[in-house]
Amino acid sequence: MMDWLRHDVVHGVRSLARRPGYTALVVFALALGLGANMVSFSVVNALLFRSSRTPDAAHIGWLFIRTRSAPDGRVSTRTLDAVSAHATTLASVGAEGRAPVSCELGGGALSTAWALVVSADYFDVVRPPLAAGRTLSPLDVRASAPDVIPVLLSERFWTDRTRRTRDLSTIPIRLNGQPAAVMGVVRDDF
Repeated sequence: MMDWLRHDVVHGVRSLARRPGYTALVVFALALGLGANMVSFSVVNALLFRSSRTPDAAHIGWLFIRTRSAPDGRVSTRTLDAVSAHATTLASVGAEGRAPVSCELGGGALSTAWALVVSADYFDVVRPPLAAGRTLSPLDVRASAPDVIPVLLSERFWTDRTRRTRDLSTIPIRLNGQPAAVMGVVRDDF
C-alpha cells in the first residue's frame, strides 16, 4: 500500500519540477486562496461567533437614538438623562462615543489619541477587565475637580507610552489641554 503512495508522490514532484512556471502559478493560487479564506473566517468569527468578554453580555442592549437635530445619533446629556429616567425596564443606561483628543504626556509633544467618551453610569453596564487600578464610578465624574478629567487608559497606551507605571496617580497626562487623573488601565483583550 505504501509503495503506490511513494510512487505517486515521486511522480508528482517530478512533474512539477519539469514545469516551474506552472508550479509557481499553482503555489501562488493556493496561497492566495488560503489567505483569503483565513481573512474571511477571522472576520466572520470575530463578528458572529466570538463571545464578548463583557460579563452578562447577553443582557446588554444597544439603543441608537436619532432625532431631527441629531440625525447621526449624537445625543445630549439631557436626552440621555431623560432616557435613563424613563427607562423602567432597564436596570441601567450607559452611553459611549468616540472622539479624537490631543494628548500630552509628561510635558512632551502633543499627539492625537482616540478616546472612548462615556457617561457616568457606563461602567455599571459594561465592566471591562482591568490590568491595573479601577474603573470610574459616577462619583468620580461628579466629585472630580472641574479642571481634572478622570480617565482609564488602554493597556497598549499604558505599555507603550508610560512603560507600565504602577502608580497610576503619578502619570502626568493632559487631554485637550486639561489635566487628567488616571484611575485604571483596561486590558487589551476587552
